[in-house]
Amino acid sequence: MNYTEIQKQQDIIIKEIESLKGDNCAPIPDGIIDVEKYVKSDLKILWINKEVNSENDNDDWSLIDVIADMKTRFIAKDGWSKTFSPLTYVVYGILNNLIWDDIPNTNDKPEISEVLQNIAYINLKKLPGKELAVHSELKKYLSQNDIVKKQIKLFAPDVIICGGTFDLADGILEDIYDGNYQKMKDKTENKIKFYYDNNLMIVDAYHPSRPPMKQQIYCDTIIENVINWNKNK
Repeated sequence: MNYTEIQKQQDIIIKEIESLKGDNCAPIPDGIIDVEKYVKSDLKILWINKEVNSENDNDDWSLIDVIADMKTRFIAKDGWSKTFSPLTYVVYGILNNLIWDDIPNTNDKPEISEVLQNIAYINLKKLPGKELAVHSELKKYLSQNDIVKKQIKLFAPDVIICGGTFDLADGILEDIYDGNYQKMKDKTENKIKFYYDNNLMIVDAYHPSRPPMKQQIYCDTIIENVINWNKNK
């Protein structure tokens, strides 16, 4: 499927997201940030987090637009960096074959966040939530629609990084990848688990803003394992 067709299909999914009804809040679309760049990327990376921390948000906006211009958010220092700085380091490192010590700091060079235009980013819940997501609410929400499943199938990523969402996304991934998912090899390093075969790597990681280790260890563990997998698959 070429990027024009993927864009058409993503637009259909976005309309489905926009039709969701919430209590005193509006849905927040997400997905592939720049479809053409994503399709042409050496590795197609999908990052899955839980929900946007923006309770009772009724504004009309899209995560796709925000992430595409994350440089502006980093310059403004308006709170987005807590999640998206480490996320940027991981993606930048993977796509540029670099580890933490060799990656520019987002405070000094916010423009490195433009690397996020190459990825897909989704939340399991498309409606805004609180600072701390409630597991039972997310599980209930996922049972009410199959938007996340449609997104993953359309995006056909090479690497899926779950930011504290693997236990919730596990059932969806099993449905999509069927028996192949169960046959994957796995390894654990620094409390981060990796499932992989020759076509796909799934990373069971912590949320990028709250890992139980130094950010450098968190980022380098993901970067190095994805790079090594890509070299050896």
